[in-house]
Amino acid sequence: MKNVFTGLKRAKLIYGDKEVEVVVVNPEVLETLSTSLAVEIINAFRKPDYPSSVAQRLGVSKQVVGFHVKRLIKAGMLKEVGEVEVKGGRAVSRVSC
Repeated sequence: MKNVFTGLKRAKLIYGDKEVEVVVVNPEVLETLSTSLAVEIINAFRKPDYPSSVAQRLGVSKQVVGFHVKRLIKAGMLKEVGEVEVKGGRAVSRVSC
C-alpha cells in the first residue's frame, strides 16, 4: 500500500503539557494553531456561539477573537452557521467544523 503522506511536511504541536506530531497538509492550518489562544477559541466554538460571548468567557477583546475567527474560517476550521440582525449591525454565530 502506498504511503500518501510521503513528501508532506510534519510538525509538532505543543499545547500545555501535550505534544502531538501532525502532517501538514495545509500550512495555513498550522499557522492558525500557532497560539494557545487560537486553540482555546476553537474549543469555545464546539457549540454555536457568538464571538462576543466567547471573548467575554475567555477574557479577551472581541477584536482579538474576531481576528482569530476570520483566520480559522479561512483555514476551514470554523464555519458560520447563522447570522442575525441586531440593533446597530449584525451578530454572527459560528461553530467548529
